[in-house]
Amino acid sequence: KIGMPIHLNADFFPHSSRQEIVLKGEGHERHWNEALIFAAAAILGENLEFIRNMLGHARLWQVGADAFKLRNEGAFGAFWTQFSAAARATASVWTVAETWEHPGSIHMPAESLTVNEQAALSSLDFALIHPDLRQHWTPLSSIGVKELRLQAVVTRLVERDGEGITDDNPYLRAFWGAISKLIAGERQRRDALFDTLCGQLADTTFLIDMNGDAATPRQLWQSPEGVSVTAIRRLVSDCPMVHQDVLSHPEIADLIDIYGLDDFAADLAKSITSPEAAADVVGTDPSGAQSLYALMMRFDHETTRAGEILADTPMLRTKEGFVEPAKAQLPGGFEDPIGR
Repeated sequence: KIGMPIHLNADFFPHSSRQEIVLKGEGHERHWNEALIFAAAAILGENLEFIRNMLGHARLWQVGADAFKLRNEGAFGAFWTQFSAAARATASVWTVAETWEHPGSIHMPAESLTVNEQAALSSLDFALIHPDLRQHWTPLSSIGVKELRLQAVVTRLVERDGEGITDDNPYLRAFWGAISKLIAGERQRRDALFDTLCGQLADTTFLIDMNGDAATPRQLWQSPEGVSVTAIRRLVSDCPMVHQDVLSHPEIADLIDIYGLDDFAADLAKSITSPEAAADVVGTDPSGAQSLYALMMRFDHETTRAGEILADTPMLRTKEGFVEPAKAQLPGGFEDPIGR
């Protein structure tokens, strides 16, 4: 009995009890027995690819796990020595994509990742070990399989430069779920590089905007609570608002700046450069101006420079047309939308 699901058939020198073979002492019996064990282990290593194809991934790695347990058991440690060397040099690890890959190119995903999230990572060229092999993480990690960390994902995304980040990608939403969980995992580890990684991710293309175009988190805005994205985009049509589906992942949402009143004011100032432009943007109907002012009042006014930014922008509607707030005389009881 060697603790592995295989039989060794050879002319061993047994103990007198015939319950075990001689593996101690300096007699020729021990050396002969060790030579037989070493030969059997070598056969295992030399034929690993054949054995892989015969056994399949689950049974192959049961053999590997048992050999790993014997690594410090004298002569029987040769089984792990031979198995591990062959496994490193062979496509010996089964993946979620149902392919054999070399250990050094494979990652083990966090257990919290769903099947769909793992499939999403796999679709973007992340080779992940099959769930059946998770129980053998210790021997797998010793031959080069790495735990999937945020750094590896960021590096791969940078390499892909937005490839596959499209609204019609069936895996994209699940991919965001995986990213969000990886961020949460890194946060819990309190890694010293966490802030750096988040900064790199903020500059990496893996999101889409409301139009379905690929973008980085730093290129996008999210609207403040209680402020309608539709209302903002009616007045600032090219405002790069993040796709609403992204916001269901709070760890990713934290990477995206909130579109404040000052940002809205700055965009209005760029587009409303004349009374005629104001008529085009806001509309000539009184309801258009009312909607603008109501929208502005929904923003946080606690710390704002909107009054300064829009002072010379003709965005206040009068009977004579649109005028600049700096030149307008406000009627009594009028609540100034720019906070003057």
